[in-house]
Amino acid sequence: MPASGDSLPPSAAWIELPDKRTFILTGDCHIGRIEGNEIVNPDNRISRRNSVVQRQGNGYVLVDLGSTNGTFLNDSRIFKPTRLKDGDVILIGTERYTFCQPVDPAGADSGPNDSVIGRTVVVVGKIFCWMLLVVPPEASDARATAWAEQVREALALGGAGVKRLRGSAIFAHWRDRRMPPEKMRAIVLDLAHQPRPSGARLILHYGAVRVGPAATPAEENLLGAEVTFTHKLETTAAELGVSILLSESAVQSLGLVSQVSPLGAKAVRDIPGTHPLFTIK
Repeated sequence: MPASGDSLPPSAAWIELPDKRTFILTGDCHIGRIEGNEIVNPDNRISRRNSVVQRQGNGYVLVDLGSTNGTFLNDSRIFKPTRLKDGDVILIGTERYTFCQPVDPAGADSGPNDSVIGRTVVVVGKIFCWMLLVVPPEASDARATAWAEQVREALALGGAGVKRLRGSAIFAHWRDRRMPPEKMRAIVLDLAHQPRPSGARLILHYGAVRVGPAATPAEENLLGAEVTFTHKLETTAAELGVSILLSESAVQSLGLVSQVSPLGAKAVRDIPGTHPLFTIK
């Protein structure tokens, strides 16, 4: 497999490997268990040349090469060439690969006055961030919506990059080099101890991400497996019946060991392995 690293060219399409390394896509990328494939997966259950991420114009499709045990995209087996989009998860054997292309390739030939989606993106190297997901109750009323808006304003004042998600949900992040851990710790504890609507959830994770431009120059778009993990923790919080859920890396990075209660090592949907999780006392 060719060398990979953290310095990405402006092509802005890559595969994030299971060990979090980056394989930059410059053409077709074959995945199989023998040398000669661009990505070698030694699992004996997969075929010698199992699949290919194939370049088509400015985009990519995933093709199964007649493998015995199949190629899966977002946990569904594919039987014909399938267009890939940013964040898609390719499963071959037991290994998961994340396809990353934050720019919509359909907009690559758009005119100069189009939005950032139609421009070339340069993605910077990995940075470490705290990521906070704020999720109001599913059946949000006016009070819950007002609570979410108050939280959004407080997080923005606290130096967070804030993005609105579905409904009134919020995704906030802080770069660790710009935010002292002690200040971040105070923000988290203050938010955790404030009253919140029944059914609301707070999810905190810390990890390495990539950053690309978002809808406006002032915003940042976080990319990578750690972002996906943060969002997946929301489902885990609901399954565990807790309103505040922290990953082990979030607890350790902020020195919150004495402030949290362990929930044990838990499975997180679509994420391999088990993961130590915590809630604030």
